Amino acid sequence: MKKHYFTSALFSLFLLVSCQGTGLSTPQSENTSESTTATTENSTVDTTTSENTSVEETTKEDSTTANSEKDSESNSATDSQVEQEDIELLSYWNTLDLNLYGQNMLDALVPLINATGHKTIGYSQNNNVLTYSDSIDNKGEKVIPFYHGPNDAVASTVGSGSINKEHVWPNSRGVGKSGPGADPHMLRPALSNENSDRGNNFYGLAGAKTFDPASLGYEPARGECARIIFYTCARYQKSHGLSLSNNPNDSTSQKTMGRLDLLISWNNTYPVTDQEKKRNEYLYKEGFGRNPFIDHPQLANYIWDSNDIRTSSYQGGGSSETEGNVYNRISSVDKLVDGSKVAIVSNYQDVSTSYAALKDTAISQNLPWYLSSTAVENPKNNEINTHNNLCLFNVKKEGDYYTFSTEKGYLFHYHTDHYSIGIGNTPTDNGSIKWKVSINNGKAVLLGEQDVYLVLSDQSHATWKGYSSDPSADLGLYTLQA
Repeated sequence: MKKHYFTSALFSLFLLVSCQGTGLSTPQSENTSESTTATTENSTVDTTTSENTSVEETTKEDSTTANSEKDSESNSATDSQVEQEDIELLSYWNTLDLNLYGQNMLDALVPLINATGHKTIGYSQNNNVLTYSDSIDNKGEKVIPFYHGPNDAVASTVGSGSINKEHVWPNSRGVGKSGPGADPHMLRPALSNENSDRGNNFYGLAGAKTFDPASLGYEPARGECARIIFYTCARYQKSHGLSLSNNPNDSTSQKTMGRLDLLISWNNTYPVTDQEKKRNEYLYKEGFGRNPFIDHPQLANYIWDSNDIRTSSYQGGGSSETEGNVYNRISSVDKLVDGSKVAIVSNYQDVSTSYAALKDTAISQNLPWYLSSTAVENPKNNEINTHNNLCLFNVKKEGDYYTFSTEKGYLFHYHTDHYSIGIGNTPTDNGSIKWKVSINNGKAVLLGEQDVYLVLSDQSHATWKGYSSDPSADLGLYTLQA
């Protein structure tokens, strides 16, 4: 089979070209010449480059004063340059084979990440690095707090005043304060009160055990979070046992972060910001390597789908610059055609920009049963445009009832002491695969034969359940546009 590689046109932002024995040149994310960039960066490199120390020395470094860190930082610039000179690649991301997917793509990507830079520092030394990497134009004067845009920059340094360090992948969920926990690509400066509000929760829509990065008014933070989480999982998956999940209730010992389905959606929906590009460039020049998901966000789609590590090939698309899949809302029950395929989608009115689509994946095999969901962004004009492939249910009409099925079985409901839903065959005489459907101006209600309503379980949009009454949530049936 002929291999397909990323072309230089796709990767013009970050092709690395060697310069007559001087090692790799710095990729340009802005339209500036190499000489201009070198002049700009040379004015700060002695101040911001941190000591190239091993992970094992983290405890000792953390007890060092800020002044001693500064005194030692300038000594590491030459070492970092020497390490990069040993790399003989003319370019790196464009060598990836696009026939790869899932774990194989991840295994091919990690050595390339490491080749772009593998400098390590202690946790406290990140105060100085982040003060520059996350400040306006990397000048170290006004720091941009995470979850905010440049207009909210604060005249402060990291580790003083109201600014501390946010573990984008929480400390307690497997990264600690050394190795990945001291990687400046994973850490971001944050307002201390907002850092505390987030805690160690998953990223997700507003709800229990989830924190919405856009809840502070800066929606592009959703994409920024996604790309940092992808980087951290990719680089440290094998060394630290990290993985991605859709379950915010995972224990910290599982070392998971998510929600994966939302992170995939956000990465595809929100383009890379200028601040992400400048930050990636700065950290690369300081020897910490690059975040490939900032250089090329679509890479995430080759590694993960909305459920887990991908197990089937990725056919392209998924970039915020492409249209994705379009689903049209069914406006009345007479248009719910026998033999058609529909996505079942719901949202809460107070989270008006985010929908959740029902999946045929059970959360638990014991009562009460729940089903999981896929996040869908920005519905407009009775239409959903998404890069996620939503679960489509086969529709069959039987008298006054409908059944909805996939290859895994039927959407069923069950009622004794619990109101439940599941996927499979009818569990007992107290369950049924039959649903009454009413649709009024696009708003649908699914009521089971045992008086069980199909609803979302909570505003975290993580699960669907059976319920005793219609909660008046906005539920719709959507068909995939041909």
